[in-house]
Amino acid sequence: MGLLASSPVSHVPEKPAPKRREVAYSNQDWQQLRGLVKDNAFGDLLDFMWETGCRPLEARTMESRHINLDSGVVIFPPSKAKGAQRERVIYLTDKAIEIYRHRIARFPEGTIIRNRAKRPLTKDAINCRFGRLRKKLGRKANAYAIRHSYATNGLIDGMDSLTLSQLMGHADISTLAKKYAHLANNPTYLRERAQRTRSS
Repeated sequence: MGLLASSPVSHVPEKPAPKRREVAYSNQDWQQLRGLVKDNAFGDLLDFMWETGCRPLEARTMESRHINLDSGVVIFPPSKAKGAQRERVIYLTDKAIEIYRHRIARFPEGTIIRNRAKRPLTKDAINCRFGRLRKKLGRKANAYAIRHSYATNGLIDGMDSLTLSQLMGHADISTLAKKYAHLANNPTYLRERAQRTRSS
């Protein structure tokens, strides 16, 4: 409005852009990480994410009412889904069904992943667990990396991007390329694909 000679906040630095979590686990990395987890509840949470590629928030807030084991799906209503615009469907593998079958039997109502005190796992509790895992592993590790790994390994195994995006619950297929496909860090895979392209 021209009332001040200079901006009183000009010295405040701009908020830095969040760093992308460039972490994806190979099967060997995953086995090493998973071998360090002895807690059944936390282990079930990690295994479920590895099997389905779901978001950490979805895995830890899932309730019995969201799960249909007979149909092999988990359905979050739009009000509970990211973006709150459409329902989120998670498709279960046989192992994912077995992981949660006993959880539902134990907790038929409410959140099914709970700690030893029968309380839901919180974001902070999960972050603390990964902090301890990072020290033991000696490298980066976080819950969201499991979802990144699902995407990266799916692409390496030849799954088409449209199907993979649907399984991961993306509203736009471009999300897969922008955030989760860590193939730039896998030169062996890229060389193999380049060779296959030239040979076909």
